[in-house]
Amino acid sequence: MDYRNREWKQSMRLVFDYNNMMQEAIGENGLIKEDLLALSLEAAAKGKKDSARAARQARLCRKEG
Repeated sequence: MDYRNREWKQSMRLVFDYNNMMQEAIGENGLIKEDLLALSLEAAAKGKKDSARAARQARLCRKEG
């Protein structure tokens, strides 16, 4: 499947249910909203880097093919 295909992207979407990991649920060892924000920003940056790498690889494959 082509990584640019909207349906494929939606089918590969990662959903993370963190409700039972929050401080409100389990106490002091749980996560706080700021922790999740930091992790989401890190994940977004990683996703952009991976997308750029995939695009470069696709261009190389088209040139070789």
